[in-house]
Amino acid sequence: MTRQPVRIDAEAEEIVYSGSYSNNGSSPMWCFNNTCVVRQGEDVYASGYERMPGAQPLNDCRWVLWQRTHDGWQRRQADARGRTREPSPLASLPGGRLLLSANPTLLPPSASGGGPARPE
Repeated sequence: MTRQPVRIDAEAEEIVYSGSYSNNGSSPMWCFNNTCVVRQGEDVYASGYERMPGAQPLNDCRWVLWQRTHDGWQRRQADARGRTREPSPLASLPGGRLLLSANPTLLPPSASGGGPARPE
């Protein structure tokens, strides 16, 4: 079997979002293989994370979901209650559904450091 080279075309280079470093040892591209960006037809989504003011490291962030529109990147949703350390990988599922993998801590908001989490 002869393998064909993969063709890659960059359609855009732009800032999706920006924020402050959380100082928890993680970063927006923590999952290195960039599973934080997916395409569904013409729609492009990105998961990110943002620092929660007043939250203690290591679980001082929450996930946020962005969608690329004609007007640029729009913030669509963010975790209203969970605190996490890492970014949340994103997957495109059949039927136009998205799967965002989150790992919120089970520690109370006043706690610092690592600890148990609840994958969802």
